Amino acid sequence: MRDGLPGVVRDCVAATPQDIGGNRLNLGIVAVGGTAAVSAATMDAAVAASWSADALSVRIGASADTDDDAVVNADDPVRPDTATEIVTNDGSEVGSVFALCFSGSVEPDVPRLLDIVEISGVPAVVLAAETSSTGGACDKSRIDVTLGRHLRAGDMISVVASDAEFGTGTDQRTVAPASATVTATATDRTRPTISIVGIAGTSVANADQEFHVSLCDDSGAIAGTAVLTGAEVRVVAGSGGAGRRVHTAQLGCFGRFGYCCGRRFDHRR
Repeated sequence: MRDGLPGVVRDCVAATPQDIGGNRLNLGIVAVGGTAAVSAATMDAAVAASWSADALSVRIGASADTDDDAVVNADDPVRPDTATEIVTNDGSEVGSVFALCFSGSVEPDVPRLLDIVEISGVPAVVLAAETSSTGGACDKSRIDVTLGRHLRAGDMISVVASDAEFGTGTDQRTVAPASATVTATATDRTRPTISIVGIAGTSVANADQEFHVSLCDDSGAIAGTAVLTGAEVRVVAGSGGAGRRVHTAQLGCFGRFGYCCGRRFDHRR
C-alpha cells in the first residue's frame, strides 16, 4: 500500500460531493504513519484524484446586490463607479470594487491578480483583495478586488490566461479566462400604477369619508414628495348621485408618501 493509490481511497474521493447543503466542501486528506507507511507519490495521487477540475473557472460580478434579488453573487452585474475617492495608502486602500467568484476555494493574492486581471485590455491596478464567503463560512470561493481606478460603463473586466495559480494549501490551479462588461442601470421608463381604495361608511376625525391611494412600480412601493391638488381629484357618486371635485381644504394628508406594505396614503374628501 506504500506506492499507488488504494482503490478504496480513490472510490471515497470520487464519491465525495463538492457541495453539501449549498456550501462548498473542502476535502482534507490525512495519511497516518508518515512516508514510511505512505509515500509522497501516493499522497500526490490522492490530491490529484480529489481535484474537481484541471483549472478553476471564474465568474465576474459585483460585490453588492445590484440586481435587487437580496443575494450577492456572480449574477449581480458590475455597475459604473466614478464617485468613490481613490485612496492608495497602504492598509487603507479604497477604490472601485468587483468580485471574482471561483469554482473552488481560493486565497487572495494581489501579485497573482496583477497577472490575470485586465480592464479594457490594460493590466489592472489592483490595490487590495480579500476573500468573502459566498455559500457559508466554509466557502471561500469569492475574492473582492479593489482597483486603483474608477469603473465606467462599457469597461471590460477580463481574467486572462496565465500561469498564475490560485487555490488553498497544495491545491493550486490556473484559472480559465473570463470577462464581463460594466453596465449602467437601465433607465426606468415604466409608469407607476395607482390604486384607490375606499370603503363606504368609513370616517375619521374631521372627515365624513376616507379613501386610500397607493402608488407602485415594478420594484414595489414608491416614496416621494408629490402633492395631489383638489383639481386633480374628483369623486363620482353612484347611481342617482352627482359627482363633485374635492376641495383643497378637504384633502387632509395629501402629499404624504410611504410604502404599500402596511402603510398607505390617507387621503380624505
